[in-house]
Amino acid sequence: MTRHNTNTRQKNRAVGYVRRSTDRQEQSIPDQKKALEAYAAEHSLRLVKFYIDDAISGTSTLGRKAFQQMIHDAESPTY
Repeated sequence: MTRHNTNTRQKNRAVGYVRRSTDRQEQSIPDQKKALEAYAAEHSLRLVKFYIDDAISGTSTLGRKAFQQMIHDAESPTY
């Protein structure tokens, strides 16, 4: 998720969100983080934080605490 900001210090800041459904997907989170880091580097984005929901179903956003926190942070005027 990227936010457009006129403040030069905050320009090109981004966060990453990763999730895996079960603990049997051992490499899923590290692989997702690597993919997001590569994307950020390729697009001159600075990843400032990762939000991680581990062993959480993707069928609904209600149980995904990290996802909900990411949305809350994105809507905050100070983030």
